[in-house]
Amino acid sequence: MPPPGTPEPGLREAIAALGQLRETILDARTVPGLSRFLVARFFYSDAVNTIIVVMAIVATEAMGLTNTVANLILLALAIVAVLASFGWGWTVDRLGPKRTLMIVLSSWAGKIREADATGQAEFLSNIKNRKMLLPVTHATASRCRVFCA
Repeated sequence: MPPPGTPEPGLREAIAALGQLRETILDARTVPGLSRFLVARFFYSDAVNTIIVVMAIVATEAMGLTNTVANLILLALAIVAVLASFGWGWTVDRLGPKRTLMIVLSSWAGKIREADATGQAEFLSNIKNRKMLLPVTHATASRCRVFCA
């Protein structure tokens, strides 16, 4: 929320913002591979962010956990993610960012498919758009292979 007394943005500010966006896009074209990277990042980060957001809903609604337990689990997962990031950083130093990213995305897709195939993710059937979740992970990895090449 803007501080009190700040004027509401108007048409002039909107036009200035669009002009800045145009300049940024034109400047981005001068960096080799940046456009391809941003498009690829959109596809995989959108899928990962969707999974992260859905985790809390699945934990409380489909699995019947209380909000407190769900929050503790999500906190534990966040701590594990921070600790694992050191290992992935080491992997990036050894294999490079592109290969490491493909390993990470493939592991996400593989674990989701494995859980679904073995019935360990039966709770996914309670999500209205369940059928979209698995193709998104596969499509994300495929698109990243195309755009990150």
